[in-house]
Amino acid sequence: MHPAAGGRERLRRELGLPEWTPLLLYAGRLAREKRLDMLLGSVARLGRGGAFHLCLAGGGPMEGKLRWLAAELGIAERVTFCGWVQHEALADYYAAADLFLFPSPADAMGIVLVEAMGAGLPCVAINKYGPSEVVTDGVTGFLTAFDETDFSESVQRLLDNSFLRQRMAGAARTRARDFDLDATTARLVQVYQDTIRETERLRWHAAYPMA
Repeated sequence: MHPAAGGRERLRRELGLPEWTPLLLYAGRLAREKRLDMLLGSVARLGRGGAFHLCLAGGGPMEGKLRWLAAELGIAERVTFCGWVQHEALADYYAAADLFLFPSPADAMGIVLVEAMGAGLPCVAINKYGPSEVVTDGVTGFLTAFDETDFSESVQRLLDNSFLRQRMAGAARTRARDFDLDATTARLVQVYQDTIRETERLRWHAAYPMA
């Protein structure tokens, strides 16, 4: 997945964001189980004086309620609902962003986390299930409890420290390579080979128990 030439600059212009404004990104369905209410609550806790913007790239049944909640929290001007985004166009969003936020506590994998890391985005995610297997806490981002304060503090830490963001960006790109097709296929083949060898060993011992 590669951004279009000038994709970062074009998308930031569309959002009305200068280059120096940190862009926080979520990509996925706007559904109840994604717990984007927690994400908005966390963003509302970020330093009021700091410049940042949140982009929600996706659509779904919770959009109306989330728009209402953003207004109630006083952050409507800092949140853009981008609607459904074609998968190939997501590369421009990753390129335009500075951090990727994933508040879901129930995802089995979170492919968007791998994509975001491949684009060099440090991630803040919940320390459960699939995300905990993808994000390396303190290396490629932060894993937090399902708690607005904990989540917000991790985001704020990255916003306040550009050196930390750059270090994690490089680590995220490296980690994402572990999930590419060749690497995943090689691990799957190794699992099958190990299973075959172990099955043959057990059969041999069953046939020759005293050997």
